[in-house]
Amino acid sequence: MSTTIDGVPIASMPDLGVVTDASSFVAEKSGSGRLAATAVATYVTSKISIVSNLLSVKDFGAKGDGTTDDTAAINAMIAGVPSGASVYWPTGTYKTSSVITVGKPMTWVGAGRLASTVSTNQAAARIFVFNACVNITDMGFTCSVTPTSGVLLTYNAGATRFRLVGFWMSNFASGITINGTSDIMLIDGQMFNWMSGGNGIVYIGGEAAVMDNLILQQGTRPGSGNGIVVQNGGIQLINSEIMACGTCLALAPASGQAVVSMWVCNTAFDNAVNGVALEPLGTGVVARNWFIGCWMCSMDQSGVTLTSPSLGSINGVEFNNCHVLGNGIDGFNLTDNRSVNVSWLNCQISGNTNTGISLFAGAQNFSIIGCRIGAYGQFGNNGSGGINLGGASTYYRITDNDLNNGGINPLYGAGVQGGSNPGVNEFIYGNIGYVAQNRGGATIPAGQLGVVVSHGLSGTPRLTDIFLTNLTGVGNPPAVMPFVISPTATTFTIEIGVAVGFGVTVSWKAVLPCSF
Repeated sequence: MSTTIDGVPIASMPDLGVVTDASSFVAEKSGSGRLAATAVATYVTSKISIVSNLLSVKDFGAKGDGTTDDTAAINAMIAGVPSGASVYWPTGTYKTSSVITVGKPMTWVGAGRLASTVSTNQAAARIFVFNACVNITDMGFTCSVTPTSGVLLTYNAGATRFRLVGFWMSNFASGITINGTSDIMLIDGQMFNWMSGGNGIVYIGGEAAVMDNLILQQGTRPGSGNGIVVQNGGIQLINSEIMACGTCLALAPASGQAVVSMWVCNTAFDNAVNGVALEPLGTGVVARNWFIGCWMCSMDQSGVTLTSPSLGSINGVEFNNCHVLGNGIDGFNLTDNRSVNVSWLNCQISGNTNTGISLFAGAQNFSIIGCRIGAYGQFGNNGSGGINLGGASTYYRITDNDLNNGGINPLYGAGVQGGSNPGVNEFIYGNIGYVAQNRGGATIPAGQLGVVVSHGLSGTPRLTDIFLTNLTGVGNPPAVMPFVISPTATTFTIEIGVAVGFGVTVSWKAVLPCSF
């Protein structure tokens, strides 16, 4: 490599240390000086739009120094780039002072979720309103003051098919509102520290929405507000974690709205006031929703609440392979009879302060199959009981569960006494820890009118569900006809009308209602 230029040693040249558009990378002519390596690197980085054929927001005057108000420069970029353009946001903090509306499709690419940040200095924290599809990758959004209201990113109906990938948000009132957009994806996002009463994400409506690999944490427990609110339509929520807020996931359609075909998979709802709340308002509808492999644990109140306080309805919800553990009230709490076609399959329900599954009187069309409701995985039994049928429940199936629950009310409530058609419309069978059928023999001693029998069932049988057969004894007269009185949770009494001078042996079978 040459050590001189026109006979002048390079080492003897002065160090210019500055690069401009007019600079020569052969260090100009003899004796003009050298270009410092760091200066060259800085210059090339600042001109990345030239090198990579990307436009840069800095090409329109944005500074990204966290001090200069870049609102006008960002608006100039939006106005100046062609529809569909890709714009690079170099490392920096871009200060804004008013809401910015975007009405043309484009793609924004940052230098990293913690490197390229847009920050508003307005307490009514609003940064962008999107009326067209704007795909965003590797950027962050925040408020530099204490927020009191507002939404950082609002996507309206024209923003259909947008992608928000690799993003970060902190210190906001509400983070993202999605209003009528379709075919959207929120992927690999982190949202932290939003104000009391605020929301992480509000999905007002649309179709084909996927939210994948999100972490939402409002702040220090207990929180006030919601992680994700779904008001209309449905989303796929997968591989995510929502914690330390008021309600982690709220399905809350109002009159004329319906939350349908929700698919919630491999998602944790943890350490909050409420876990998942299905709560249609007015005449709203919640229907056809699946929760698969989810975690609803360590809530101040219940892990999952299903309630329709007015005229709304819940029709079709399945909880499959979910862990519902250590909640302050119930694991699942179904509060009224407006929820139908609810299924619990292969769930682990343990350590809840009150009941594992608490059903309202009149609950109907539900199934509890293959669940473990009792101590599991370092969580103890449910404090008040396993399943509370509430009363007058009908059209249900409770089969093949482990209901041991340490012997604490494995299955209880007035509904256990049988509804309109026990054994047909109401069916309880094959549950560990819940003895639904038993049989044995008893002898009424000579000269006695009766004998008390311990039936060993997990509830109180009805008189009509205790059967006596095989009356034996020497010379039993026809007048010796045994009958049952006084069934309790532990015993019943077999009596005969006339005392005889020999022992009378009776075979009995006792069956709890709905377990035929």
